Amino acid sequence: MLAFAEDVTGKKQDMSLLPVLADTYIAEDGKGYAPTLQCYKDAVKKTITHTNPTYDVWDHRGMYDGVAGGEVHRYSYIIRPELMSLCDKVCDHLGGAGERSAVRSLGHTGANSTLQGVVEMVKQFPCESNAMLQFERNLQSMTEQYFVKRENWLNQ
Repeated sequence: MLAFAEDVTGKKQDMSLLPVLADTYIAEDGKGYAPTLQCYKDAVKKTITHTNPTYDVWDHRGMYDGVAGGEVHRYSYIIRPELMSLCDKVCDHLGGAGERSAVRSLGHTGANSTLQGVVEMVKQFPCESNAMLQFERNLQSMTEQYFVKRENWLNQ
């Protein structure tokens, strides 16, 4: 991801696609929710709400034109309990759509292919398959490590 950060900002940064991948996985995985599936028997719905701040608007003559902003964004995830701690760190009020859109608009082929691969994987593999369970464990572990290292790095 250092190359991706350099493409975006012109300099290397501590940046990872892992939070976006994790959010994409959780959002896509929950879209296939069906109460009859074994892996979703204990699933919970988590709704995240964000209200944009309000601000004063002035017209071209400097006259007060009212207040703008205040839009409310809300996204509901269907999550298995095993992924709740990961969702607490990466899930957002747009279902990850904002980050995925930003990655797509930047045109970084590797990042776009990776995100698309996660979407396709969720469609192709059953939720109880060994491949999916291993992917979840790896994603959760790597994302947790990223946040720990990033917090330690920021505190130095």
